[in-house]
Amino acid sequence: MRVPKKLALFAFLVLTAGSCDCGDDDDYDDSVIAKARPGVDFSAYHTFHIAQLTDPPLADAGKGPADIPADVVLNINTANDQARIELEALGLTAAAPGITADLEVSSLGSGSTASGVEWICVPGYWWGYWGWTWDPCAWTEPVPVTYAIGHVLVALSDPKLKEAVFVGLLQGIADGEGNTEQRIRSGVHRMFDSYPATPK
Repeated sequence: MRVPKKLALFAFLVLTAGSCDCGDDDDYDDSVIAKARPGVDFSAYHTFHIAQLTDPPLADAGKGPADIPADVVLNINTANDQARIELEALGLTAAAPGITADLEVSSLGSGSTASGVEWICVPGYWWGYWGWTWDPCAWTEPVPVTYAIGHVLVALSDPKLKEAVFVGLLQGIADGEGNTEQRIRSGVHRMFDSYPATPK
């Protein structure tokens, strides 16, 4: 799905200037960054619409849902569904079909790999005053590793302003640990902790 330049710029600003809430209750290394555009009256928003992968912008980009990896589609759909839950909990309602909503919700997903070093346990002997003993982890040594990183971006855009007014980024999913859907839902929930106001 093609991302509007203003949305991409705002997402970049979120990454560079937003607050970081690293880690979560499940002790994963997921991080969440969320930021609301200053000067926007969020209490004036009452309805929302969630963009679907089949909406025109994706077709305009020369791609279709079949071109997107299945796990990324699942991540996007999970993020969209959790955003719906969060917005409804805040008091907003989904707009009826054909009605322009106050907010347009769009989610993007991606995956990448990163390199790092993992310290592994090397068994061996320990010696001391009491003779020797076999220890399952006498010392550690570094081993280069490559691991997966998943990203989910959730953006709320104001169609009248034609720009994103609230953006959240979740990083760290897709490393193969835990339940990915649960981690996405937890991350999106944490994003909405920064949502500024409920409807009037």
